[in-house]
Amino acid sequence: MENFKQFFNGTDDGEYPIYTMSESERVIFGAKSKTLWLSRVSIDEHKDKHPEIGAEHYYKIADMVKKGEIYQQGNKRFALLHVDGALYRAAIKVTQDGEKMYLLTVFKTTDELADIQVRKKFKAVR
Repeated sequence: MENFKQFFNGTDDGEYPIYTMSESERVIFGAKSKTLWLSRVSIDEHKDKHPEIGAEHYYKIADMVKKGEIYQQGNKRFALLHVDGALYRAAIKVTQDGEKMYLLTVFKTTDELADIQVRKKFKAVR
């Protein structure tokens, strides 16, 4: 976790392996690799849009993938919803060739917004 905090707070380019999917989770996302990556570009964009979300919120991604609601947004994009004291939403994309998966963001939302923006809009996968 300390390495992740350094990545989150740092300025180094690159990617961080934020989570390793089980085989069944990998199949849900249709990816060839089990590693879920977080890029410097995504972190920097996230910090601008959601300054209230810190590194500790990204630790929730394991539970979001394991226990959360998963919705397919398009061919290779997914929205995840999970309650952990508050309702959190995450976004994952898979590259077109299926070789890599990226976590794009994690943020707090409400049930009302989740219903409008995710549950009624996208196909439930799990």
